[in-house]
Amino acid sequence: DAEVVLHDVCERNVLFTQFPAQKGSRCHLLFKHCIPDAHERIQLLHHASIYQSKRAFFVVAKDKDVMAIYRVKFGQQLIQSYINACRNIFRSKLEWLYTPRESFPAIPESWRTAIKDKALKGYKLDLGSLKSILLLWWAINSS
Repeated sequence: DAEVVLHDVCERNVLFTQFPAQKGSRCHLLFKHCIPDAHERIQLLHHASIYQSKRAFFVVAKDKDVMAIYRVKFGQQLIQSYINACRNIFRSKLEWLYTPRESFPAIPESWRTAIKDKALKGYKLDLGSLKSILLLWWAINSS
């Protein structure tokens, strides 16, 4: 039941078309063409999931001109799978930060090891800066 409804606005004419957002378990090629950035497609799914809506809008604009509007309807199974994945990530990687306590918790060894990974080298992140960022975040969110 997942679908994309495309309202493409060009020169005051509206093109209307509709196609599935998914083809089997994969993202439909037309959906990828309309919203080529995977991060934006995931963010759209995230918004729909968090707001408990099957539909989300993606608007393409330049300055004050709307060029396209995509109304995306996600299937319930996809939304539920996404929510389950978020819960699993929270429980396995983030719950330690949200557990109420008097002082800042120790950073898990898995996080200490991860910041040394070559893939994160460009972020110039060391244990001290990670702790500073997390401490600030924790102080803001624990009150």
